Amino acid sequence: MKSIIRKVSSVSLGVYMFHLLLVNLTLGGPFERILTFGQYHPFIKAIAVYLLTGIAVYAGKWCISKVKRALLSK
Repeated sequence: MKSIIRKVSSVSLGVYMFHLLLVNLTLGGPFERILTFGQYHPFIKAIAVYLLTGIAVYAGKWCISKVKRALLSK
């Protein structure tokens, strides 16, 4: 449980910084149905935006750590 809490808390700043960017970029995109459905159910929209942004931030952090590790190992 501690590891899950650590992972969620490690992406919370990124979610705060990038959630508006995600919402603006997905208008007309593949996630528009989820976000449009959220207009009728704001709680679902908030959860969907948090999850999508959290996954994107976590993937970005993972990629940066792999690149950093590869550059430092040379």
